[in-house]
Amino acid sequence: MEVANDLKRTEHEKKLITSGNIYNRRTNEKAKDDIVEFFGLQNTDHVKGRDLEKVRLYNEQGGKDPYTGQGIDFGRMLTEKDYVEVDHVLPFSRSCDNSKTNKVLVLTKSNSDKANRTPYEWMTSGEPTAPNWDEFCIRMDVWAKGKEPKHYYSAKLAKLKEDSFTDNVESFISRNQIGRASCRERVLESVELSGGGGCV
Repeated sequence: MEVANDLKRTEHEKKLITSGNIYNRRTNEKAKDDIVEFFGLQNTDHVKGRDLEKVRLYNEQGGKDPYTGQGIDFGRMLTEKDYVEVDHVLPFSRSCDNSKTNKVLVLTKSNSDKANRTPYEWMTSGEPTAPNWDEFCIRMDVWAKGKEPKHYYSAKLAKLKEDSFTDNVESFISRNQIGRASCRERVLESVELSGGGGCV
């Protein structure tokens, strides 16, 4: 599948991927350093993946729950089991989207209150404890402004502010079926061009 995707990527797409990889490497290194410092570890060998994801998101979000704007305590985040959770902005059960642009670090209460809804669905539900949608959008615009890599923050902002979400499971399945079929076709073409025969 990766080979098929690489073959059809434009130079611009390849540059975006490269800048994304550089960004990921840099943010991972910063998060590992923060964890090592907090726990007083000798090196990054004992950094846990779940802590790394939390610290990455914590740093990216400026230490705040994006839904409510409340601060997240760094120490409690790493030491208290039920203090924070990584949430799928567009519910995974409805979007099949497990990408980094669909994940945020939130207080456990926020995640529980949001439930299996998008931020828009929750914040416009009329529930008295739900954050104000318009204030949330303004806060997210300020948060994303000027951040790099721009394509990453634009994609995340679009998911956070999605106001017409419908379940995308069928779309996800369809895209992946098309991707597999395309990959098979490219392999067959490659075999034919190289003079090979037989079944693939």
